[in-house]
Amino acid sequence: METPKFSETKNDLNDLRKTAVDAARDIGSTAAVHADKVKSQASDLVSHFKEEAPAQLSQVRASFDDVVKSGFEYVSARPASSLLVALGVGVAIGFLARTNCARD
Repeated sequence: METPKFSETKNDLNDLRKTAVDAARDIGSTAAVHADKVKSQASDLVSHFKEEAPAQLSQVRASFDDVVKSGFEYVSARPASSLLVALGVGVAIGFLARTNCARD
């Protein structure tokens, strides 16, 4: 024989269980919606990157080619100065390498 309070508690527990199940379903569907949004945005980002990357790479290559060309022109116009600068850089690197080797 169930008392009225036990019956109310049992109903409350059933309601709570139903609410928990409904909440779990809602969370699952919300997570699925957000996962689809993330997937779509990631796909858009990848396609944008595929479209823009070749143009950006082309600009970087052109800039690098300009720098290299300017360097060659500078060296061609001033061979003695360029040789002295290269010698100085070589000596500095050698000095730094020798100093590091001496510490070890």
